Amino acid sequence: MGKQLTNLPPEIGNLTNLTRLNLTDSDLTELPPEIGKLANLTILNMKKNNLTKLPPEIGKLTNLKNFNLSENQLNELPAEIGKLTNLTSLDLSGNNLTELLIEIGDMTSLTELYLNNCNLTKLPKEIGYLTDLTKLELRGNHLTILPIEFENLTKLVDFRWEGNPFDEQSLKRAKRIKERLLQDSISILFNYYKELHTVLTKKHTEKDLHDAVFTFTSSTNKFTDYDKYQKYYELIMSLIEYLYNEAPDDEQNLFMVAELIDAGIKEKGYEKYERDLDILFSMLEEKDKNHIALKHYYKAGSLSNSFIETCRSSFSAIGKPNNVFKYVREQADIEILAQLICISFGDNSNKSDIDRLSKYLIGLYNNSQKTGKPVKSIDLKINMFEIEKLKSFWSGCDY
Repeated sequence: MGKQLTNLPPEIGNLTNLTRLNLTDSDLTELPPEIGKLANLTILNMKKNNLTKLPPEIGKLTNLKNFNLSENQLNELPAEIGKLTNLTSLDLSGNNLTELLIEIGDMTSLTELYLNNCNLTKLPKEIGYLTDLTKLELRGNHLTILPIEFENLTKLVDFRWEGNPFDEQSLKRAKRIKERLLQDSISILFNYYKELHTVLTKKHTEKDLHDAVFTFTSSTNKFTDYDKYQKYYELIMSLIEYLYNEAPDDEQNLFMVAELIDAGIKEKGYEKYERDLDILFSMLEEKDKNHIALKHYYKAGSLSNSFIETCRSSFSAIGKPNNVFKYVREQADIEILAQLICISFGDNSNKSDIDRLSKYLIGLYNNSQKTGKPVKSIDLKINMFEIEKLKSFWSGCDY
């Protein structure tokens, strides 16, 4: 709806079968009590209005799942909002709330809560009752204390708190939570890479491949546009199908996926030439025009340098090599670990990282000799010679 809509008529309450209502970017200053009659609403978007308060009847919308009140002028919330016990996402960012009601703790179905730039000065301990929260944003407030009850939010995977003047104890608590989230998220991501590696190296169905690639790409996606994400998904599908069906065994690894993504870049001065990746798939088409990898590659459509660079960044979501060392080393899956460290080097590659990798590989090798348990490397049997070969190879990586 456009601007100039300053209020809703009471008759809005007659739309009892309405399940979604989007009133974004209007000039609404209040909601009528009759809004409470829309008992079937599941999504209510009131972003960018001029609301200063909500009617108590808002608590009657018990089927509501998603409620966006960001960028209004709310100074307080009615206690009845705590009755929205089926709500999973609540966005209050950009208001002037200063404090939250203790009733926030009754909204136990919440998985996402956005409280950025609300001028909040304190949080109720009842926020610790929201144990299903996976995402919590508190950026740009005036919070000095983070309640100890935050330790109960064990399902959090995304916690943003920058821009608050936390006291020393609260700052330590926030950093401790952030550290745990990083460890958990990298461990989860490591498993997604392992699933990709499995479909790369073992016989799989189309569904196996789809599940592994969909899970990985949706978790690492850095595109805000859905169509570009879909292109990213199709590109990764095509590269894995190509390597699985066409590449020799020693090239069926995650590092080669990254190499093929890089082959989609057109270097400066060579813009008029075909991309190396396009040439590769043109050759594949000459060999087998019905190849499964081609189907996905053509679905990905035309590629630009900026798109390929974002794909490469997304594929390297494991981050800096230090992340791999710090959080993945205990997985003891050297085959995956070595590939991820290689992928993660990027512009952060340095001699220190490579030396640490070598020492780590040597340590695992020595341990395997004592225990009699073999340890895998990147498609190579681990021995001192091969470790030096890997070290030399990674030292020469210039990407």
